[in-house]
Amino acid sequence: MRNSTLPTMRQIADELGLNRMTVSSIINGKWRERGYSEETEKKVSAYLRDRGYVQSRDAMKLRNGGSGGSTGILFSSKFYPPIMYAFEKILSHLKLSTQSVEIIAVDPKDNIHGMQELAARRVEKIIWFQSGSFDEQTHNLPQIFPYLKNFKQKIIFNYDFGTDDNNDKELISHGIHLVGINRSHGYAELGKYFKAKGHYKIGFPGQISGLKSRNIFSMPELQTIGIRPKQKALGELENLELLAGEVIHGMERDGITAVYMHDYAKTVNLVNILARKGVDIPEKLLVAGFSFSAFTAYPTRPMVFLNMPIENMIDKTVQLIKHRSGTKYEYCFPLDIIHSD
Repeated sequence: MRNSTLPTMRQIADELGLNRMTVSSIINGKWRERGYSEETEKKVSAYLRDRGYVQSRDAMKLRNGGSGGSTGILFSSKFYPPIMYAFEKILSHLKLSTQSVEIIAVDPKDNIHGMQELAARRVEKIIWFQSGSFDEQTHNLPQIFPYLKNFKQKIIFNYDFGTDDNNDKELISHGIHLVGINRSHGYAELGKYFKAKGHYKIGFPGQISGLKSRNIFSMPELQTIGIRPKQKALGELENLELLAGEVIHGMERDGITAVYMHDYAKTVNLVNILARKGVDIPEKLLVAGFSFSAFTAYPTRPMVFLNMPIENMIDKTVQLIKHRSGTKYEYCFPLDIIHSD
């Protein structure tokens, strides 16, 4: 009886004393162009035949993303829920799995190393997932371009438009598709909302690096006030308890009537703690957060969200990978303000 499944690349490589790239090249019929010997090819092929495995064109297409050419994923970001949600959905739409793509995760300052590693694995298509500050991701942009040339198709997911138009143009000139949002425009729209509702003093709990020096709402009449606990606890919920106390002090001391917090999960937990401490939400304190549709469907208190159009971004990325269509390289999707009443 013939086996219908192929052992994992790692299992084959370990048993034959080879590395995974060698095995992958032989299974995908690219061993000759990548410089592997005929002896090695026969060794792997004999191993597969002995186990009753017959290579099929459909299986090869599945491993290579359905349209030829292997797909690589580069994370130079924290694994925020929207990023991981998008990653899983994109793989699902492309009929790929974590075993059928090459995945590298690096710190933003090491993004060149990640690209070198993917190029060494003969990746042809790269989806570069970004989050964090724009400066972190693009600090070494001139050094990045030579490495991006190794890939036939290049997509940056969650790109931050509107921060540096020159960077946008330079990335596009190198054939890089940009799929993302304009956070600055979203913040400006949220500022208009705060003003329309009569909120002029906005608290920023937690880490607000870079926000003190500029008004992200693009409205000089709105005052942004940083709020941090004077001490730090070991656990996240304990830290949020301390943070909630500082928010209440900010309401009493500085006249804060609204709070914006970027992390959705922490925002919801903070709201619950504040409500437990007797803060009337949203009558006395309007709480706004940054989220995406898969999360904002489950509100716990009346809140306002700057909503990330994650589904549109996912659909566009999948379309680009499948079809490589058109000459357009900028796909900037607007952020919406939604209410969870």
